[in-house]
Amino acid sequence: MFDNVPLQVNIANVLDDQGKQQEALDMYHEALPVLEATLGHNHPLVAATYKKCDFFFVLNTHGDT
Repeated sequence: MFDNVPLQVNIANVLDDQGKQQEALDMYHEALPVLEATLGHNHPLVAATYKKCDFFFVLNTHGDT
């Protein structure tokens, strides 16, 4: 199950770069529970994924200006 999660996060990063934020956010949300269960809450990949989710929240709340 974990084997595909880093790939999923990378695909989400590409979607983000392509301007497909909602698709990227959905993939991050799918990946987070597996990342946390496998790597623990303090792992850098878990932290980076949470940071991306927070960024999308702020962007959607306040706009990109």
